[in-house]
Amino acid sequence: MIENMAASSSSSSSRPLGQLSAERRERLKEHYKVNDVMNSVALEKYYKYVDLTLEKAMEKHEKLFAVDHVQDWPSARARWNDVDECYCFWKRYTQLIVNVIPKHNYFNSPRYAQQRIKMEATTAPCLAAVEKVVKTMDSDCAIREAERERQLAELKRREAERKRLEAERLAAEEKERLRREAAARAVMAAKAE
Repeated sequence: MIENMAASSSSSSSRPLGQLSAERRERLKEHYKVNDVMNSVALEKYYKYVDLTLEKAMEKHEKLFAVDHVQDWPSARARWNDVDECYCFWKRYTQLIVNVIPKHNYFNSPRYAQQRIKMEATTAPCLAAVEKVVKTMDSDCAIREAERERQLAELKRREAERKRLEAERLAAEEKERLRREAAARAVMAAKAE
């Protein structure tokens, strides 16, 4: 079940994985931060928490990737928070199974062998799922960047059009002024004769 979530997705950019969304992911660090292991807390509680976190990560992942690939900014913006939440749950889960639970004094106890095996079996698919979400974040950031470039180009085009129209208006005004001056000189010359 978790293996299916780790299917690869194509990156919309030639940049290295995660480069486009690095700043975005940096801002999310506080949301998936987990405390160091406390041996005074029963390992069962950690495993229950890790199971809940995995459940939430999978739920968010399934919801996120149930829709077709997003290619426009309004769609990417609409799912932005869902992508962030999915990423945070996967990162929290990853930190728990890689950095926290293995440090617990009872981690290698035969009593927890089944949970340890289950957890170890989910590590690679979990990392692949994180990578897929990062690719999605990169894609969304590339879409946002392209939209910003499009908007900037549109602003420049409008500004150039405004300047062109202003130049035409000024030229027409100058032409009209010169025509009036010429007409006034002609009237003055006629009166002088």
